[in-house]
Formats: sequence, C-alpha cells, structure tokens
Amino acid sequence: LSVCPTYNTTHLEVQSPRGRVALIRAVEEQRLPQTSPGFKEHLYNCLDCRACETICPSGVKVGELVLAARAEIDHAEPQPWLERLLKRVVLQWVMVRPERVEWAMKPVRLYQRLGLQKLVRASGILSRLPGRFSVLGVMEGLLPSLPSRPLRDELAEVTPARQEQKYRVGFFLGCVMNVIYAEASRATVNVLIENNCEVVQPKKQRCCGAPHAEECDTATLRE
Repeated sequence: LSVCPTYNTTHLEVQSPRGRVALIRAVEEQRLPQTSPGFKEHLYNCLDCRACETICPSGVKVGELVLAARAEIDHAEPQPWLERLLKRVVLQWVMVRPERVEWAMKPVRLYQRLGLQKLVRASGILSRLPGRFSVLGVMEGLLPSLPSRPLRDELAEVTPARQEQKYRVGFFLGCVMNVIYAEASRATVNVLIENNCEVVQPKKQRCCGAPHAEECDTATLRE
C-alpha cells in the first residue's frame, strides 16, 4: 500500500493493488459481474506504474493482471465509435513513429508559445467541461512547459564519454520523454557520460508499446 499512488490519494482498499486483485478474483469466480461500473473504474484508475510489483514478497504481477482484466472489459463492452476512432489514430498511426509524435505535439507547443495556455487557464473553461470531456481539463493541467524542439534532434546517435570510456550504454529515449520531458532525458545522458559511459541512442527506435498495452491494443503492441 505504501507505494501505490492511487491508494495514497484515495485511501480506499479497492484502489490498492490488493484490492484490485480481489476484484479480479471476484469476477473470475463469478461473484461480481464483469460489467460492474465499479470494477471498470477501479481497474482503469491504476497507473500501471508497477511499483507494487517491485516490493511484493510473493512476486504477484499485479500490473499484468490489471492489463489482462482491462482487455476482457474492452472485449465485453465496445467503446463509443468516436473513442475507438481516436484511439486508433493515436495508437496505430501516431505512436508507432517518433516523427509523427513530434508532428502531433507542434500545435501544443504553439498553444504554449502564443500564450493561449495562460488565457485558457485563466478563463477556467477547462474546469467546466461536461461529461467525458472533463478529462481534457485534467490532462491540460498536467501539461508541463514543452521544450523548444524534440530531444531526438539534439542528441547524437553516439555521445562519447567525457573522460576515459569504461562502459557503452544503450539509451531508450522513448516518445513522451522526447517531446515533453526532454530535460530529464538530457540530464540522464549527462550523468552517464560524466561516469565514463559512451551513450548510444538509436535514431530509429520506436515506442516501447506501453500505451498500447494499457489500452488493450495487443495487435499493434506485437508489431
């Protein structure tokens, strides 16, 4: 419980790793219907950070159980067509190529650079969005200041160690880190080269597949 972010926010047993495993078992044993709104809500509130797995003495793979249960929910309850279309565009077209992720973030960068973000936040309009659209306000509130350009454009494919090379490290830049949290990845590379590492960052690396796994798009994940 101590490492679960949703439990520490809500202090509800069902929002803990143990609680989610109990819910999954209840559905498996047919003591709880899979279509129960609470079942879906509590499973999708999981961040899939896997922090619970790192300290579980029994080695329970809670994250894998949650993703498998989400896949079952997705098969049992087809999502609205607009939501399916949006996920298809994002997961099967945008996320599969880093240059497409970079292109998709350009309007967001302009949104910040032109001062529109300050106006929108000052107006409070995002907190008044109805229904499903309210999640946009939450997402916008989490948006940090974006870098002026993707880190992939700045990092060389091979960055030499600052002093005598002792190690050769492969660095996975990823999609979101490249366009949103570039400073964190740049700092990581700087720490590595300061500690006698040559850093290799393949330019053609693709998404790790975590967004596809979390949204039950197993076909694209395998590709």
